[in-house]
Amino acid sequence: MLNVRGNCIPLISGVDKATASAIFITDITLPPMLYGKTLKSPYPHAEIIKINVDKASELPGMIAVITGADIPNNDRTIGLANADISCSSSR
Repeated sequence: MLNVRGNCIPLISGVDKATASAIFITDITLPPMLYGKTLKSPYPHAEIIKINVDKASELPGMIAVITGADIPNNDRTIGLANADISCSSSR
């Protein structure tokens, strides 16, 4: 075992972080990379009756809009609990 108590041990990535040359996971982009955004209700514990995704679907560069109804076996969907929904990229 190493005895490091009382010794100054330099942080290996300290210089990179201090000079802003460190690469973080959010700095990495790979070709055909997609970005996601989560939209939450501004009202806690509110019952969501309907979600209109028409405007979001029409945005330039939009690939998909996913709601709880698109997730199989999601017991928090509106009227579609335990429904067998298959997701495809042909949206």
